[in-house]
Amino acid sequence: MTPVFVYFVMGEIPDRDSLVVKIGMAADPPSRTKELQTAFPGVLWIQKEIRCSSRREAAALERQLHQEFRAARISGEWFRHVSGMDPYLNPGSLN
Repeated sequence: MTPVFVYFVMGEIPDRDSLVVKIGMAADPPSRTKELQTAFPGVLWIQKEIRCSSRREAAALERQLHQEFRAARISGEWFRHVSGMDPYLNPGSLN
């Protein structure tokens, strides 16, 4: 079975000095990030990947995270970076 990841892609919006975070899921987060980069005005990077045992598990985790950070939602799966995200973004957390 192909692994599925929930990922946190971060980017800085030029001239705004603000960070945005995309919380999504993909089998290949680096390829997905390259796709996203074509439409993003700044540089994107993968901050965190969480390997899930199934697509169902990844979808549930993604929904939970979207719900948890709904107040910071910009549009769709894009969120303003808020300090409450930091425990998820740090290396070693929620592996």
